[in-house]
Parts: sequence; structure tokens; C-alpha cells
Amino acid sequence: AVLRAQDKATVLRFAWWGGAGRHEATLKALALFERRHGVRVKAEYMGFNGYLERLTTQIAGGSEPEVMQINWAWLAMFSKRGNGFADLHRHAALLDLAQFDREDLAYGEVAGKLNALPVSFSARVMLWNQAAFDRAGLALPRSWDELRAFARRHPLLLAQGTKLASTLQVADVAFQDTARSDREALQMLVKGRTAAVYGQDVNLREAARGAGLEGQARIGPQVFEEETQYAVVSRRLPEPVVERLTERLRQLSASGEIARLAERYR
Repeated sequence: AVLRAQDKATVLRFAWWGGAGRHEATLKALALFERRHGVRVKAEYMGFNGYLERLTTQIAGGSEPEVMQINWAWLAMFSKRGNGFADLHRHAALLDLAQFDREDLAYGEVAGKLNALPVSFSARVMLWNQAAFDRAGLALPRSWDELRAFARRHPLLLAQGTKLASTLQVADVAFQDTARSDREALQMLVKGRTAAVYGQDVNLREAARGAGLEGQARIGPQVFEEETQYAVVSRRLPEPVVERLTERLRQLSASGEIARLAERYR
């Protein structure tokens, strides 16, 4: 459909969190979207720290962006009865929901309303010092039981201030959170001060690149935890705008442009 003259001035706000790699890939996708469809998108992005606090304040004041990235657990906070965000089931004719597994869609449903669509998964993985493992004759943990047994002898190293510590406590996995950042944790790893670092795959890869340690630390083959991030649409967005936005996103997805950008900047 051709946008009416007044629609061409529409500016949509899109908020997300992430590291430099995600920011770069998302900004390129948004630039492509704007060129193809004549809709301006104001990008509002930052790191994870402080993102929830800012979004909570915006939603409470009715000033949240039209499209937002949220964590899976936040649906219960912002949309307890399914009325906090737009119901995407109402736009099923414009969205190619068949590309999502039913299980994935179910995670974004609240009270029968499709409030969110999965856009990415983050994995909790282990990086190890191969030389240290070889010297000790250690095998890589591939299950929670093996991880617990390994950590009793060699506690996992975490960056301070992450929520990973609470998960490992519940799972009875020994750890130490003495590193001030993921980057410092990796530096301690390659210096032999720890045998393994536990963290989120995206953050650890970015820290390894930033510290020039990509060739010295390897990510283990086992994913011990997985967390979904979603995209949601504000319920304040006018219905015609929602329909045009979802149609343009469907076209980008169907053409393969989004997938190509994601693969290029993974």
C-alpha cells in the first residue's frame, strides 16, 4: 500500500539493549527499512544495565517507544492480563507467524493475546583455557551434573553484578564473581588464574574481541541456559500504523534481508 502524505512524516521509536555488534546490525536493518518504506525510525539503544529501569519509567508515564525489545520475564511485569502491549494476533493477516514454532509463540502469549514475538536467544555458556584443561587432564562438562562436579574443583569465574550468580546458586554450581567485567574475566582466564569463565555468549564474544583474545579462549559446545528476547508493540500505536509497520517487517523478513544482516554481523 502507498503511504498517505501525512503518514510519510511518521517517526517510530524503537528501543533495544545490547552490545556493539547488535547495535551495528540493528541500525543497518533500520536504515534499510527506512529506505524501502519511507518510515523514519528513531533508534533508542543502550547496554543492558539501566534499560529495564528506563523502560519501566517510560511505560508508567505513557512515553514508551512504539516498538521495544523486552526480556521474557518482563511480560508478567508489564502485561499481566495481556493488555499491556498490542495483541499481534489481530494482525495475523499481515504477519507471517508460520515461521515461528507454536512453542515460541506460546511464550509471547498472555491471556490468549500475542503480546510478543521472539527475536533472539541468548545462551549461557562456558569459556575455557584449553592449555589448563590439557595439563589437568580434564574433560569438558556437557551436563549440569558434570558442571557441578567440575566447579567443585574449579569454581567458575563470573563478572560482578550479573544475574547469572543467582541461577548458579540455585543449581548448586560453585563460582566466584571476582572479575569486574567479562573482559577482565577473560584476561584472568588466559593468564591461567582460572580454568573456566561462565557467561552470556554474546557478551563473552564481544569481550574477547575487544581484548584481542579470540584465539586464546574457546566457547564450550554445551549451552547450559537459554533466554529469549522479544519484540513488543506499544498499545498506544494507532491501528493503521501498526498494520503498515507489520506489513513492512513481513516484507523484509520474506526477502531474507533481515536474515542476511543477522548472519553478517553475528
